[in-house]
Amino acid sequence: MNRHIVDIPTNLTVEQVNGIIAQFMQVEGFKQVTYKGEPILTRGKGFLSAPQFLKIDVRPGMVRLEAFLKMQILPFVYVGEIGLGGRDIARWKLKECVDRLVASINR
Repeated sequence: MNRHIVDIPTNLTVEQVNGIIAQFMQVEGFKQVTYKGEPILTRGKGFLSAPQFLKIDVRPGMVRLEAFLKMQILPFVYVGEIGLGGRDIARWKLKECVDRLVASINR
């Protein structure tokens, strides 16, 4: 498992952070699903848009984001997880998305 992890200290309440996340989901096109028994945000599932995943853990004073993609071995066949290091468009797009969410929480 290779996830991009960002810990964000915040002065916002849990409710305020959850509101930011709800708005983010709507704007960015994420939906909440259960993945390996835990709630997670996901978007993309086609040939041009690899499945992208965000796990967000909100606690008083701290938000932890874990971002990753599924590793593609054939068109529409995905296995394992890959982080955001690398030079392909799918990773850059998810990294930009994570950066926007971090900026929203840090306002």
